[in-house]
Amino acid sequence: MVTDLQGAGTRPVFVDPNGVLTNGTGGATANSKQISFYAGSIIENPASSVITSGFRSLYWQHSFAETGYILIKKPNDWDQVTDVTFEIYFFSKDLTPSPGTVQFFMRPRDRDLGDPIIDEGAVLSTVANMTTNRVQEKVIITIPASRLQKEFWELAIQRESSNTTFTSDLEVQNVAMTYN
Repeated sequence: MVTDLQGAGTRPVFVDPNGVLTNGTGGATANSKQISFYAGSIIENPASSVITSGFRSLYWQHSFAETGYILIKKPNDWDQVTDVTFEIYFFSKDLTPSPGTVQFFMRPRDRDLGDPIIDEGAVLSTVANMTTNRVQEKVIITIPASRLQKEFWELAIQRESSNTTFTSDLEVQNVAMTYN
């Protein structure tokens, strides 16, 4: 809780997708649940040099040319109306990186058995500012509930966008999904 943010009294606050501290809960409630995935569970192309398996993480180059995938069945206890947040935790693989910004994007796809895969476009993450080496950072992708209504979810994750200026490789260690 933060006291006295734009008025008197105590109330919950959250950091919105643009990194702004805001009054409210950001959709999270006491009923929020979280699924955490080790980065090694992200499916990547074994023939690619853009995303490769590391000792304790995935190494992710400064390129959107490859995609990492998480394929899951829709959680039975999701309320189906609240947006889902997806967090990516990482740090620089380079010990002496140049400062810059990191952003990911996701193509969330849902389908039922027998459905074709349909790409409805990308959802951008927040932007992380990388300033020093070996410091854990994260970005957040807010997935609209309307994009995840069917039984199976395919979360296609890519690095880079027009806001990305950090050119060193990243070590992605963990991803987490929060839903109500």
